[in-house]
Amino acid sequence: MNLKNELAERFSELGIRETVIQSINFYLSLLNEHDTATYEHSCRVGLLASRIADYEGLELKPSLYAGLLHDIGKIFVDNTILRKLEITSEEYETIKKHVIHSYEMLCEDYPFSAEIVVRHHQFSEEPYPKELPTGRFSKEANEVIEKHARIVSIADFFDALTTRAPKYAVDLNDPRAIKHLMISQNPTQKELIERLYNAEIL
Repeated sequence: MNLKNELAERFSELGIRETVIQSINFYLSLLNEHDTATYEHSCRVGLLASRIADYEGLELKPSLYAGLLHDIGKIFVDNTILRKLEITSEEYETIKKHVIHSYEMLCEDYPFSAEIVVRHHQFSEEPYPKELPTGRFSKEANEVIEKHARIVSIADFFDALTTRAPKYAVDLNDPRAIKHLMISQNPTQKELIERLYNAEIL
């Protein structure tokens, strides 16, 4: 099954309204026009994130939506940079801005997803952005947002490692190396990553 059909099936399973489907697909079409690899990555991340959320006993839609849209801000990043295997420190700083761009694009129509998206790079050894929006949701809602952000973070990095391995100098045929890098680069998520591997979700 191709990504488009798999995504349509997921939307149907979750009973997502047609207006929401059209809206998400519009965002994804912008990303696809800009850089197909990033679009495909986003589709896979959304699908995987929803499976992780299901395993964790959480509502699936927040992780699905945020996973699908976590890189939408990359439409403002030159696609020649996105396609490089090696980037300069200046180019990396440019790419990092996609999180804020994504938040700004989503905060009106998808405020909950926007909060997840802006946090999905907070769990690595070098988290960004340094300043996060505050005060929009309750303490309880923010706890849920953080859980989904952790899920999207894991799905994002796992897909990058398993589909863009040359960027990370990882052997795709060595799952142990991928798992080791998953944990070493996301030390605060070790317990969840271990459980996901044991459940054969990763």
